[in-house]
Amino acid sequence: MNELIEKLKNNKVAFGLLGQDERECLDNVNGRNCVFYGTDNQWHDKTPGKFLSTYTYRIKPDYKPELEYIDCHVVNHKGILGIWSRDGVRFENWKFIHLHCLPSLPNFHCFWKESYGRPGYMSCNAFWNTSIVASRRKTHNVYARFRTGGGH
Repeated sequence: MNELIEKLKNNKVAFGLLGQDERECLDNVNGRNCVFYGTDNQWHDKTPGKFLSTYTYRIKPDYKPELEYIDCHVVNHKGILGIWSRDGVRFENWKFIHLHCLPSLPNFHCFWKESYGRPGYMSCNAFWNTSIVASRRKTHNVYARFRTGGGH
């Protein structure tokens, strides 16, 4: 995705002639982060609304995508805490990754627990210490968060 964003920062092709991936990328970036080439041969900020097929759009040069994350539920598997590999978080041939290994893995961001009474909602207390996970798991769902793309 980052390569496509960088490519579209220098786009010279009308929206209607772009490939589907490129059009979807512009849609996802949102028009407020784009400029269009006007009839006066100048680049202008795009106004809200649809992309028109006859106009050429670029992503603004200073645009940085938001970080994207994937959360993996910390579980107890045969008496050992860890996470299962899944799409977006795979490390070599490991299917189950032990808790103590997680902070040293590429793109590890933090552990987090759900807030009371709000399933799926991340409380404001992210933590990084594996020794806290076991105690928090007694009363909450705990997740390991990994960066999967976007942002810098």
